[in-house]
Amino acid sequence: IDYEGATQGGDPLTTDTKYSGLKGEVKLAMRTGILDIVGAAGIEKWSRDIKSAITDSGQQGIGYKETYTQPYVKLGVGLLHQAGNGKGRFEVGYKRPFEVKEEVSIFDESLEPKGKNSVYVQYRYQSNRRWGVTVYSEKTHFEESDIVKVQGGAVRQPESKSVALGAQLQYAF
Repeated sequence: IDYEGATQGGDPLTTDTKYSGLKGEVKLAMRTGILDIVGAAGIEKWSRDIKSAITDSGQQGIGYKETYTQPYVKLGVGLLHQAGNGKGRFEVGYKRPFEVKEEVSIFDESLEPKGKNSVYVQYRYQSNRRWGVTVYSEKTHFEESDIVKVQGGAVRQPESKSVALGAQLQYAF
């Protein structure tokens, strides 16, 4: 994945990064006709491995690995509809992260970027009782973390934003 950011000194940096992660979520919905009121709680954990690169000003940017843990809640509404022999469900809502933790391997320190409310949307189509497909988009936005003193200086996580796009294939048994 392309990475556009900056060094701790503020020099712009463009490089590659690898992401991997897990997400677990419990969702409850109350149906009122074709409209659902949805609540969910979950936790996400992901790693980002930023590769070393030369900054736009010619300085060496040192790569490192970060691991994020983010518990969250969601609140949204869903709308059901029939689609041929199957059924579809569109859902939109907001996501609120709590106490985001960022472990930074190179500094052996934890940072706490402040999670902000964000928006998510998803659409699920179920062709029969067993098979379904979901497409989704979810925005994540963190405010800058507090500065943490480390040997040789201080570090912080600057404001960051991301948009995840994805698809899931479901099979019920």
